[in-house]
Amino acid sequence: MVAKEEIDGEATARSIRAIYRALLRWTAGRGYGRRREETPYEFKERLQQKIPQGELELSGITKAYSELRYGGEAPDEEEIARVQGDWATLQSKFHTQ
Repeated sequence: MVAKEEIDGEATARSIRAIYRALLRWTAGRGYGRRREETPYEFKERLQQKIPQGELELSGITKAYSELRYGGEAPDEEEIARVQGDWATLQSKFHTQ
């Protein structure tokens, strides 16, 4: 039997991964695709040059994804909400240019 905490942790991890994948698709569609050899932080640095007004949100999304992907740290619901907010804010900032 799988513990409820493990199932919840997997769901929150999927949420962070889904947001990062959406970020990758969104930026690639605008000509800023992630290069194969780039780490998430290198990609963030390059994106910040193209989208400087999104620095805070890019940092938050990248940090959450990297902690999950490379540190194995599952986010809690509060962190998920923050990253979802960062993602929504980033998109709205880009659309108001």
